Order: sequence, then C-alpha cells, then structure tokens
Amino acid sequence: MKKILCITALIILVMIKPVNIYADSFVASRPFYFISQDETRIFFVTPSFCFWREPDDTWDDYPPTGLYYNTDPPTLIYLVENPCWRLVPVSFIFSYDLSHFAWIPVANMRYGDRHSKNMIVFYNNGIMTNAYNLRDVTAFPGFVPRSVSSLFWYDFTSITLNKRNNRLSITTAENVRYTFDISTGRIIRPTLTPRNIMFYMCGTVGGILVLVIQKKPEATQ
Repeated sequence: MKKILCITALIILVMIKPVNIYADSFVASRPFYFISQDETRIFFVTPSFCFWREPDDTWDDYPPTGLYYNTDPPTLIYLVENPCWRLVPVSFIFSYDLSHFAWIPVANMRYGDRHSKNMIVFYNNGIMTNAYNLRDVTAFPGFVPRSVSSLFWYDFTSITLNKRNNRLSITTAENVRYTFDISTGRIIRPTLTPRNIMFYMCGTVGGILVLVIQKKPEATQ
C-alpha cells in the first residue's frame, strides 16, 4: 500500500505545475480604434464611464463603440454594447473587414466566481455569438497561473489568425491548442501539443503501475 501511495504522489507531482500568482500593473483605459486592411472601415472602442478612464480633452472626439465606414466624419454601420470592463487593444482580434471579432477580457477574475467569467467572447456584426468560461477552455481551472485580478489561461504569443478562413488558434496554459471559427465562435478542434501528450502518458503509465502492484501476489509466509 505504501508503494501505491508513493507512486500516486509522484505522478501527481509530475503532472501538476505550481500555481504562480503575480502582481497587477494597470494603465487607465483610453479610446482606441482599428482600421480594416482595405481602409474602408474603422472600429472605435470608447471605454464606458463605469471603469477607470484617463482624463483626456479629446475623449469626446471619439464616437461610441462600434463599426463605422472610414469617412469624414465616420458613418455608423452598427454599435456594439460596451462592457463595463477594462478595454485595451491587445484584447481584440478582428477579421479582415472587422465584421467578426474575438474579445479576450483582461482583469477576468474581478467581481464574482472566476470560473463563470467569460475568458473569450465572439461577436458577429455587433452581436455576441459565443462565449467560453474558464471551465470550457481548461481541464484544471484551479492550477491556471494568475495575478490578483487576472487568470493567464492562454499564451499570448501563441495567438494566430488566418484571415482567409477566419480560423483563430490559441494555446492554453495547459498546452492544448484550440482552433475557433471567429465568425461563429465555435470550437473547430482542440489539438494536443507534445507537452500535453506527455502529461496524459504519465497518467496512463502511472495508472498501469498501480494496477500491476495491486495484482502482485503476496509472498507466502
């Protein structure tokens, strides 16, 4: 029995990484915008007053959050409901013509149960089409690296977007690579990376060892 417990503990230590907790460093939200590749459209993001905003004399020069034709002045196509959240440019990933986008909130542990908060949200022509919380994109939510107010559930450098077919790919902190259809927000496929394959192999080998030890006949007295 002691051997079984020791092997089980060793497997757990190998499979589970320590949880790192970091300090927060926030910059006040300010208006920003994105321009489509053909420069015919512009998407303005004007943070709402419910979150800390940096005072700026030019604040009123920005129209409400939404998609516009890139004219002078901009011509509205549609508005997008502004979430009461800290909004920064790196949180938005747009399709070629800005009609579809994914929003990855920062400070995603603020206010309420962190597991139920949206980690990634998809929009199509201004309407939210899909959203995923922490349990949807991680197998072990309790072991995701975090700061005081944010969960680092994905690797920022892993994000790629194929604008020809609207395929957005993200690798999680657990080394699972998800591919989304950015126009619908649906998961096309999760892909195991080499590290994640080793993770499951360790678990499988450990389980087999436990079964072998349990079935080993006891020595005759």
